[in-house]
Amino acid sequence: MADRLLNDCQSATAEASRAWPPERRSACIALLEDAVRRMEEAIAVWEGALADPDESGVPFTAVVHIGAERARSLQRLYFDQKALAAELTGQTGVVWRDALGMDESIAIVQPYDQFGAEESLHDRASRAIETMRGRAEHLTETIAAI
Repeated sequence: MADRLLNDCQSATAEASRAWPPERRSACIALLEDAVRRMEEAIAVWEGALADPDESGVPFTAVVHIGAERARSLQRLYFDQKALAAELTGQTGVVWRDALGMDESIAIVQPYDQFGAEESLHDRASRAIETMRGRAEHLTETIAAI
């Protein structure tokens, strides 16, 4: 396992799991697999935005270009992931979610931030996809460590 790639809560979960009975490890793995599935679904939404952007809006945020339906999909995935983070916290005893939100390692990238100077939808979507692929990879490594 590449501990150096895992963040604190991922490493703490992998470490704590060594003392868990098989049923608890299986339940945690199922939650993490669900988190990875949501990441992959969000990546597909961003990839769809790259393939077919809505060019009718003025460049300000990605949500203008990806359209309302895709933005709602990403928001739904984000809130589902936030609920999963609370469940992971209860299941593992490791804080995956606190009062302010969730651990960044399982967060779905949202399209609401304002574009930077000279930033395009392609730049934003590519960065979101890369970020979530990295997060999904680290969650998969956590699953393997459990």
